[in-house]
Amino acid sequence: MAAGAVAIVACLVIWVSEKTVNDDWGASGISDATGTRVEGDRERYLARCAAVADRFGLTSRETEILQLIGEGRSRSDIGQMLFLSENTVKTHVRHVYQKLGIHSKSEALQLIEAES
Repeated sequence: MAAGAVAIVACLVIWVSEKTVNDDWGASGISDATGTRVEGDRERYLARCAAVADRFGLTSRETEILQLIGEGRSRSDIGQMLFLSENTVKTHVRHVYQKLGIHSKSEALQLIEAES
């Protein structure tokens, strides 16, 4: 009986951790109705960012910065996440804004959301 209880707890832990990973990373799944692959929210967001980056000729680092700006991250947060100084982040942000022809995070988010 104890082994059964341990097995149930193990299954619950695995199920919860998988759900957490899917929620955090936007993992996709298979549609029950059609049997086709379904993109997660994060996957769609990253695709929109990539489309904007391609359209405006952003570098790969600028694309990373754009993704984090769109998530509402501060320059300090971006620096910590990408192991960059705040001045380097500030320079990248300035380049992204210049290339996109924008002046704020909200304008960046509007561009990302408008991409389909």
